[in-house]
Amino acid sequence: MTKLKDITVLDEIYNPHANGYMVTGKLKDSASEKPYILGWRTRKGQTLIEPQTYKSKGWLTRSFQKAISQDQWPDNEIFRRDTHQQRLYDWENACLVPQTMRVSEEKAREVIKRVCSDYNIERTMLRWRPDNEGKPSLYDPSEHSIEFRHRDLVSLLHELGHAIHEENGENDKGPHHSPAFTRILLELYNRYAGFNIDYLVITAQKFDLLG
Repeated sequence: MTKLKDITVLDEIYNPHANGYMVTGKLKDSASEKPYILGWRTRKGQTLIEPQTYKSKGWLTRSFQKAISQDQWPDNEIFRRDTHQQRLYDWENACLVPQTMRVSEEKAREVIKRVCSDYNIERTMLRWRPDNEGKPSLYDPSEHSIEFRHRDLVSLLHELGHAIHEENGENDKGPHHSPAFTRILLELYNRYAGFNIDYLVITAQKFDLLG
């Protein structure tokens, strides 16, 4: 059983839908024939699950990149699968048409400041990333930060919803895109994007998002 304390961590990637990290590192035991390691851990866990070891850093890097590109995670109940995720994305795209509500970096920072103040949470760090890399935006609870690659208000509020959900202590009680999370989004989309609350509730119910 390999613990985090047994390795020097080289890289970690957070996956919000599995609520865990993919980890690469090097064993501190220098006598090992395969000192490089790839494994998975829960967000608060200290033990690597299904670790794989490699003789060289090159093999480790290739395996890590393949695991990321193919979204590889252990077939283990400890990593929750988020059955609501795709339905929620489909609802946002069909009913909110987020791409029509563009935001600049300056505007995004203003929205984050206002929302975090209104919800009495620490201001979320914004990491404004290029929008042409084919990667999603995401909220990372370990850093209380948003990697933002979209350029629309709905996507920004969606990630802020994850920050609020996390700060409320709800993220460990159910799927990442749970009905409780959806209810936070309804309030955010009503208060900060101007959507009618009745419209939001009715359309969310049609997509079976409210439980």
